[in-house]
Amino acid sequence: MLFAACSSSYSPTASRSERQTEQSTETTTAPTVTTVAPTVAPTVAPTTTEAGPTGPTPWSEAVDAFDPEGTPDVNAALTMFTMVFGAVEGFPEPPADSGASGDVSVAFRAVAGVWDQLTPSQRDAVTALTSGDDDANSISTELGFRKSAPRAKPDQALVDSINAAVVGLRAKIAAHIGDFKGPIKGVVTEKDNAAKDLGMAVPSVVTGDGAMSGCTLKIFPNALATNAERLVNTLAHEVFHCFQFGAYATTSRWGGAPSWVVEGGAEWAAAMVTAPDDTTPGRWTKYFGTPLVPLQYRSYDAVAIWSHLAESGTDPWSVFRAVWAVGGTAAAFTAAGANTPAFLDSWASGTYRDPSRGAGWDTTGPGITADSVVPKKLEVPDEGAVNANVSPFAITTYGVISTTEVIVFTSVTGHARLSDGRIDTTELSGQRFCNRVGGCTCPKVPDDIPLLPLAAGPILALSGGPEGSSVAITGMRLDKHCEEKERRPVQVTLDRPASEGVLAGQVVELTSCNGAYGDWSGVLRLGGLSLDGFSVAFPDIPLSFTVGGTGVVTVSAAASGTVQTPAFPLDVAYDLQITVDGSTMTIVGTGTGTNDTFSIELPGGMGDLPIVPAPDGACPDV
Repeated sequence: MLFAACSSSYSPTASRSERQTEQSTETTTAPTVTTVAPTVAPTVAPTTTEAGPTGPTPWSEAVDAFDPEGTPDVNAALTMFTMVFGAVEGFPEPPADSGASGDVSVAFRAVAGVWDQLTPSQRDAVTALTSGDDDANSISTELGFRKSAPRAKPDQALVDSINAAVVGLRAKIAAHIGDFKGPIKGVVTEKDNAAKDLGMAVPSVVTGDGAMSGCTLKIFPNALATNAERLVNTLAHEVFHCFQFGAYATTSRWGGAPSWVVEGGAEWAAAMVTAPDDTTPGRWTKYFGTPLVPLQYRSYDAVAIWSHLAESGTDPWSVFRAVWAVGGTAAAFTAAGANTPAFLDSWASGTYRDPSRGAGWDTTGPGITADSVVPKKLEVPDEGAVNANVSPFAITTYGVISTTEVIVFTSVTGHARLSDGRIDTTELSGQRFCNRVGGCTCPKVPDDIPLLPLAAGPILALSGGPEGSSVAITGMRLDKHCEEKERRPVQVTLDRPASEGVLAGQVVELTSCNGAYGDWSGVLRLGGLSLDGFSVAFPDIPLSFTVGGTGVVTVSAAASGTVQTPAFPLDVAYDLQITVDGSTMTIVGTGTGTNDTFSIELPGGMGDLPIVPAPDGACPDV
C-alpha cells in the first residue's frame, strides 16, 4: 500500500506546478546511479503564463486568502482541497467550475496543516481521494513499480530510466545534506487530479497525530509526454521533498512551512543536481516582475532567493537542515543566513541587472532569464522630504528624479544602496550629493570639500529584512546647505605628550555647535605634573567665547579657576587672544595665580590648532 491502511492515516502531498507522471520503485539506500533519459528530447517552448478567466475565480480567491504561516483553518483547507480532488463527506460541495488549475500543491499542504483537526471520516475521505483505486487494485511488477490491474504494463525502458533516476538523485542530494530514513516508492499513474501537474511527493502518515515516514513519488501522465530534461528535473524536485518530509516529521510542521522554503528550495536543489528545465524561466520572470511581494508569499519563484544566498557567500546545502528545523519566515530567513549585510545589501540592487554598476547590481542563478525589475519613480521635491520604504522580506528599487540642487539622505533604517553608475554605496545615512550643474561649493567655508555629484538617473534599492527598510530623502537649495555647513558642529583639541615631570593628557577641548565662527565653549586643562612626590592633577578651567564674522577673526576671552596642589589651592586667571580663520584656531595669552604672586604660562603648541567636525553627540540638539 502506498498509504497506511489505518483509517487515521493520510498522505499529504507536495505537488509541483507544470511538472508531473502509477508504478513504484523502492530505495532504502542510495547507491550512485547515472540518470537514464531518452535519447531524443522533443523541443518545448519556455513556459509562459496562460490567460485565464477574466476576474477572480473561487480557486484564486481561496488561494489568496490562505496563509500557510497563519492560524490553521480547516474550512479554508478543505475548501481548496475539494476544488481539486472532489467532495469530502460532511463538507459543502465545491463549485462546478472552481477555476482550479496550475500549482495545486497549496491544497495538499493546507489539509496537511490541519490534519489533527479533521474528523476520522474526513481523513478517510482525503485518503481515498488522494490514493483511490490505483492503490487498492495495484499489483507488483518485476521492478517494484505498481500499476492498476486493468492497465497495460508501462514501457520497460521508461521504468528503468525512472528507477535509475530516483536512486541516483537521492544519492546526489544525500551527498550534500545527508540521507533520510525510509524508502522511496515511485508510482507512475494514469490518474491525474491536476491537469498541468507532472508529479508530486507523498509522505506516508503512520500515526493519527500526523507523524510522517517514508516517501512516495507519484508521476502523472503529463510527465510521460514531456521532454527528458523536464522529467528528470521533476523527479529531482520531488525527491528533494522526500528529504523535507524526513526533516519536518509531522504534517503540521510541513503544512505550515513557508512555501519559499518548501517549493523554492526544491526548485533550486533540482536545478543544481540536474539542470534547469523549460519551466525555470517562468519562475525568474515572475520573481523580477513582483519585487514588492513579501517572501512569505513566494513559492517556486523563490529559486531566486536561494540563488542569491549562494552568490552572496552562503551555500544553501549547508543551511537547508537548519532552516527545516525552525518554523515561519522570520526564523527560516535567519537560519538560512539571509539576515546579514552580505545578503541584504545586494538583494534588491541585484534585481536591477546592471553589472556595469558593480557586482552588487546584478544577480545570477540556474536558468535565469534576461529579465530585470523596473524601478518605480521617486520624485524628490526642490525643498522638502519624501520617504522611500519597503515591507519586511520584500524588495524595491526607485529611480530618483529631482531638480533640487542638493539631495540629502537621512533616517536610514535597514538596508539601502545607491548607484548612479559611478557612485555605489550602502553608507547613506547623513550623506549629501550635488544635483546641480556646475557643482556644489560653499565659498564661505574655508577649505570646503565640494559634494560628490550625482549623475542623471540614480537608482535607490531597498532590501527588507525582518523589520523592513526605509530612508528619508530631502531636496535642499545650495545656499541652505552652505549655511548649515558654515554652522556645523566643530571642535578643537590639543593632546600634550608626556615629558620629565609632565603627564600626558588633553589640555584643550573646545566645541562650537554652530560652526567655526560661532559660540565656543569648553575647557583648558592646567596642571598634570608629577615630580619627586609633587603631583598636580588636570583641573578643568572653563572657557567660552563667541567669534562672529568671516575670514580671520581675533577675539578676547578670559578664563579662571582653581588648581589644587599638595601645598595649597592656586587660583588662576588668564587673559587670552583667540584667532580663528575658519579652519584653524590659535590661542595666546598670559595668566596669573593667587593675587598676582605667580606668572603662569599657557601650555605650548597652541598655535594653528585644526578645527575639525565635532564627534557625534557633542551637540545633542544639533
